[in-house]
Amino acid sequence: MCTTLVMKFIIELTHDLDPEIVDGLSKMLSENNQLAKVFKMARERLSNVEMHLVSVRLIGTHSKDGRQYNLLSRNELATLIVGNGESEGGQQDVIVEEKRRGLRRISENHPSFMALQYPLLFPYGEDGFRIDIPHRDAESTTRDTSPASIGQRVFLPSSFTTGPRYMVENYHDAMAICRWAGPPDLFITFTCNPKWQEITEFLADILGQGSEGRPDVVVRVFKLKLDELIRDLTTREHFGQTIEDHEHLDAVLERVGQKKTTLTEWMTANKLYAEAHDLTYVDFPTEWRWLSDERKEQKTKIGTSIGRIYFAHPAFGEKYYLRLLLNIVKGATCFEDIKTVGGIIHPTYKAACHALGLLIGDNEWHECLHEAVIWATSTQLRNLFATILLFCEVSDPKYLWEKHWEALSDDTTHRQRQRLGIANLSLTKEQLQNYALYEIEKLLNIENRSLIDYHGIPLPDATLLQDSGNRMVLEEQNYDTQSLARNACDLENGLNAEQRNVYDNILEAVYHNTGKLSFVYGSGGSGKTYLWKALISKLRSEEHIVLAVASLGISALLLPLGRTAHSRFKIPMNLNENSCCSIEQGSDLAELIHKTKLIIWDEAPMVHRYAFEAVDRTLRDIMQLYSKG
Repeated sequence: MCTTLVMKFIIELTHDLDPEIVDGLSKMLSENNQLAKVFKMARERLSNVEMHLVSVRLIGTHSKDGRQYNLLSRNELATLIVGNGESEGGQQDVIVEEKRRGLRRISENHPSFMALQYPLLFPYGEDGFRIDIPHRDAESTTRDTSPASIGQRVFLPSSFTTGPRYMVENYHDAMAICRWAGPPDLFITFTCNPKWQEITEFLADILGQGSEGRPDVVVRVFKLKLDELIRDLTTREHFGQTIEDHEHLDAVLERVGQKKTTLTEWMTANKLYAEAHDLTYVDFPTEWRWLSDERKEQKTKIGTSIGRIYFAHPAFGEKYYLRLLLNIVKGATCFEDIKTVGGIIHPTYKAACHALGLLIGDNEWHECLHEAVIWATSTQLRNLFATILLFCEVSDPKYLWEKHWEALSDDTTHRQRQRLGIANLSLTKEQLQNYALYEIEKLLNIENRSLIDYHGIPLPDATLLQDSGNRMVLEEQNYDTQSLARNACDLENGLNAEQRNVYDNILEAVYHNTGKLSFVYGSGGSGKTYLWKALISKLRSEEHIVLAVASLGISALLLPLGRTAHSRFKIPMNLNENSCCSIEQGSDLAELIHKTKLIIWDEAPMVHRYAFEAVDRTLRDIMQLYSKG
C-alpha cells in the first residue's frame, strides 16, 4: 500500500484533519522518501499493466553505511521481479505482494522498519537500527579507549575531602597516634539508621514519602548526629583528653621554596627560644602549635598534638636522608646545621647520615623497614624490601631478611585461610618464610633479578610451596603440637603392658620407615580407641601425618579428626575383585597419602575384603609413582 492511499484512508476515518496539511505531507514524502517512491512505482505498475505476479522486495543488507542517508541503488532498495516471489538467494526481510496473495509482516530488525513505521520521523526513508551497525572505534582498533586517555589529568590535593591523598593522610595520622600512644582500645564506626525518630517524624508529615526518597533529610540528620558524636569525644572528653596530629607537617623539601613553613619556623624557634633546643622536628608539635593564618609556631601550655613527617621512599635520595636527620637532630637553626656533624658541615644529607653512623651496617634500611611497619601493609613492605634490594646498597641482605621476615609475612596466614577456606589454619615458621620469599622473588623477577643474586637470603622451597597449597595436607598438619605433646604424654603413661607393646612396635616401624601391617584384635572396651588416641597424639605432636579412618561413621567420630574409610580413600560402593579407589595420580589426596606416616583403620573387619584389596592396590600404585620419581 503506497503512502497516498494510506493518507486517503486516514482522511476518511478522521474528518478533523486538515486536507491541505495531509496533501502537503503526501507530496513531500512522494518527492523525498525513497521508500514511498518505490511503493508508488509498484502501484502504477500494477494499475497500468496486466501483470499479477509482481513483488517488491526490501533487501536487509546494504553495501553502504546505513548511519547516514545515501542515494541507494536499485539493487539495494527494491526490485520488481516477475515470478512467484520465491527467494533465490540472500536474506529477505520484507516482501510486499499483490493483494490476493496476502500481506507479510515486516521484521523489526529490518533497517527500513522504522522508516516504514514512522514515515514522518524519517522523511527521507533513511535506515534506522540494524544488527550489524559498526562500532565507532571499529575502524581504529589500536586506539586507546581507557578513561585515563580522556581529558586532563588532575591530582586531587590532600585537602580534597574523601580524595585518595586525603584518606592516606588521615590513615598516616592515625598510625602516628598509634606510634605515640600504642594500639587503640576502641575502633568506633558510625552508621545511619533511616528509622531514627528525627527522620520518621519529619517524613510522617509528607504523604507518600519514605527515607529512600528523601536522601537529603537522611544525610542532614546523620551529619547532625555525627557532629554530636565528635563533640562528645573531643569537647566533652567522654573518653578523656583527646590528642590530634600536628597540622601541615608536609614533605619538607617540597615546601622549602616558601618563605615560612613548619620546618623553617622550627629553625626560627630554635634561634629565639632556648627550650626549643631539646625537641626534634618530629617532637616539636607536642609543645608548640603551628598557627596557619599567621604562619608561625607558638608555645602551648599543654601539649595535645603529635608530630608526623610524611614517609619518604629510599629512592627519593636526599629527601629520604633529610627525613632521617629530622628524627634525631635537635636545635638546628638552618639547613647547614642539619648537615653539621662534629663541627663539620657535610655537602649532602647522606654524607651527614654516614658521619652519624646511620648508614653503617645497613642501619638506614633497618630503620626504613622498622618505621614502615607502623603503617604499611605486608604487601607494601614486601615491595619496599624488594626496592631496597634492587636499588640500594645493602651490605648484609641475609641479616636484613632475618630481622624483618615476620613483618614481611604478616598477612600470609590470613591469605591462606581465605584461599583454602580453613578458618583456624596455622602455618609453621618455614611455611611463612617460604611464602614471603616467593612473593619477593616474583617482585624481583619483574626487574630481571632473583634472590640468587643476594647472598645469604634463602630461596623459596618449591616443594614446601606445593604442600602449603594442598588443603588436605594443611588440614592434617594444622594442630597445636604443644597441646598434643602434653596429651600424648598423659595417654602414654596410662597404657597397660599389652597396649604398650603394640604402641612401641608401631612407633618403631614409623620412625625407621620399615613399613608394617599390624592387626590389633580386642573385644569391646579393651582399650583399642585409647591406644589409637595415644598413637595419633604422639605422631601428630611431632608434625607427622596420621590418617585415622573407621569402617563405620559412629566409630569414626571417636577418633581425633576421624573419617570413614570410604570417604578418605574414595572406595567404590560397588566392589569387585578388580576395583580401585577413585584417587588420581598427582592429586592433593595422592600427595597426602604419600606423606602419611601411619594409617589407623578402626573396625576393619566390618567391610568386605574387596575394599582392602582396592585400597592396597591404589596405595601401591601411588607409592610406585613416587618411588620412581
